[in-house]
Amino acid sequence: MDKERAAPGAARLETDGRRGNMAVGWNDLDEDEKTALRRLNRGPYPGLPPELAERLIAHGLAVRRERGVGINREGRELVISVLLEGRGG
Repeated sequence: MDKERAAPGAARLETDGRRGNMAVGWNDLDEDEKTALRRLNRGPYPGLPPELAERLIAHGLAVRRERGVGINREGRELVISVLLEGRGG
């Protein structure tokens, strides 16, 4: 499945060659993960539960940073694609 053309909610099974993580689609996430990812997309989330942070990191959507866990490029692209889809874009 082509990453650029896949629907945001569709499972993406290709391997991320930079780290070997498997990319996930929006529909692969539970509601807590979706909410946390949207929140991280807006900025720092000091109240992010550690177990939820670890799941997002394991999904390849977040990374540990000096000041806590933050969204990475893949996570941001996933959130933005879902937001744009909701606006008909």
